[in-house]
Amino acid sequence: MIKKQHLSNFQAVSLVTITVDVDGDPKDLCLNRSAGYGLDKQAALTVEKYRFSPATLNGKPVPVRMSIEVNFKY
Repeated sequence: MIKKQHLSNFQAVSLVTITVDVDGDPKDLCLNRSAGYGLDKQAALTVEKYRFSPATLNGKPVPVRMSIEVNFKY
């Protein structure tokens, strides 16, 4: 938990790697960089809600691995 006196100019980043499946849904979440303070769980829950247009190869949708930075600022 973050204490009030630490909130002035607070910044943190979680780096989450996912696989975007052929339907555009995020799968296989992996935390690559921790923001700490219990924020990583919130980052994962947020990224799970994302929806993407799937990548294509030769006109057919294919899964792709990507990383997403989730920034926290106060």
